[in-house]
Amino acid sequence: MSIKNLFNNTGTPKIQKSVTSDELVDQVESSDFIDAKKKQFNEVIPPIDFADPSNFAKFGSAELYYEKAFERIHNYYPYDGTLHEKVEFENSSSYLDKYVFDNLYPRTNGYLNFLNSNYIKVFGGPHTASSGMVGKTLDSTFDDSMKYDEAKKRTSAFEFRGEDGITIEFWLKVPSISAGQKAILHITGAAGSGEIKLSQQNGNVNLGLISGSGTAVKFEPSFSNIFTDLNWNHYAFTVLSSSSGITAKAYKNGQLFEDQGATPRNIPHILPTTHGLNAFIGSSSADAAPDLFTGSMDEFRFWKT
Repeated sequence: MSIKNLFNNTGTPKIQKSVTSDELVDQVESSDFIDAKKKQFNEVIPPIDFADPSNFAKFGSAELYYEKAFERIHNYYPYDGTLHEKVEFENSSSYLDKYVFDNLYPRTNGYLNFLNSNYIKVFGGPHTASSGMVGKTLDSTFDDSMKYDEAKKRTSAFEFRGEDGITIEFWLKVPSISAGQKAILHITGAAGSGEIKLSQQNGNVNLGLISGSGTAVKFEPSFSNIFTDLNWNHYAFTVLSSSSGITAKAYKNGQLFEDQGATPRNIPHILPTTHGLNAFIGSSSADAAPDLFTGSMDEFRFWKT
């Protein structure tokens, strides 16, 4: 466009209406996210090629630099975190961490095969601080600890607070619609802490919640014929509990499969007593062979909201 035609546009001008800062924030995740993005935008990246360790590793072990970068991403990247948490992780990363994350760290992963003989146990915490600490350094003791934050209700990884609810989701593929009950998930702890169970029985999924305080309250809905094929499918199960009752829903591939409606009972919470709440994926806590799950699983998540 020539200079003489620059101001000859006869189209209707579009003027953005004035908005407040609060209205701008409403369009994004949070004000913290904006602050983190601003910090990220203003960061100066040095012109260093981290593909060649000789460009930056002047002291120490170059191999160890890369190893620690991989470990940091593996142990601390907030895969299921907020956008603010993800950007903040990048802001707190070294330049080498960022290079490894953007160029070397695997972007695809495999899936789990349960062969009626193996399972996963996850220690959900909280656990006693003194247990297993004798003779160990502090960094090795707390290296894999969960973040304890009462304000964000991060007191135990697998607790259940009724009005907040829980969501259990995963991708699953079964080799056959077999008879008998097979444990997909079992969350339990010491006596009095309560239980959360999810199991396959033929083509059905049985969900069970048992309160751990006072007289036990049981909630055991079943979702019939949710397993109808032997392909990969995404499943999600939600539970909410309040004084008006307990509701449970099942979703298959993002679509509502069944809504159990409100049941006139209430489980206000399932919380750890001693030794924390632990999750067994692919088995019950009893580790009984007939109870072990057979199938493939990917992207298992347990949400507390």
